[in-house]
Formats: sequence, C-alpha cells, structure tokens
Amino acid sequence: MAYVVLDGCVMLTSTANRDKVQAVLRNPAVSLCFHRGLRQVTLRGRAEISSDPQLVARWVSVHLDTWDRPLTPEQRAAETRRFLSPGRVILVVRAEKLRSFDGAEMFRAERSGDGAV
Repeated sequence: MAYVVLDGCVMLTSTANRDKVQAVLRNPAVSLCFHRGLRQVTLRGRAEISSDPQLVARWVSVHLDTWDRPLTPEQRAAETRRFLSPGRVILVVRAEKLRSFDGAEMFRAERSGDGAV
C-alpha cells in the first residue's frame, strides 16, 4: 500500500468504500510494518480518515515525487488524475509505539557466539 510521511504522520491512501477504511472507522487502532531486507519496523498507532481535498492533493504530489523514475508532465498528470479519483481518502496514522528488528544484527551476533542483540 502506498504511503508517505507528512507532518510527522504516516499517510496512506485508499478509497472510502474499501474494507480497510471501514475497519478503521470501526476501530482506529492500526499496526503497520515496514521492511527492507532483514530490517523491519512495526508502528502501532491510531488512524484517522481524512477526505480533505487539499490533503489528498498534497499526498498525491509528495507520493509522485518519491517514484524512482522521472515522469513526463503527461504521465504525472495522468497519475494525478488516477489518484484524485472520487471517494479518495487519506488514512493519517499517528505513531504511538515503534518496534524494530534487525535480522542482520541477529545473524552477526549468532555467528560471533555473542548471543547479545
């Protein structure tokens, strides 16, 4: 799921009719897991749902800036239209707790016989 970090919050996008949005409306407690290779961070917090058009547009602009490939103006316009579809919302997640795990560090400690991680 696409996300960006804005104003100290993790922000994800969806459309209002999706099950995940309905689940957040019932219970705003969420856990998000981010990983790269053997490293991961789990964030626990509360999500709020925003349909503010200015926030949605800001999210889209920042998200498109994170793409690994440059976009032509035509491609950027097409992607912007796609993300500005009707019913688009932003799930704003405020972190309450972070937990991290570094598998590479665990394996290094295991190989050295240290056992301390």
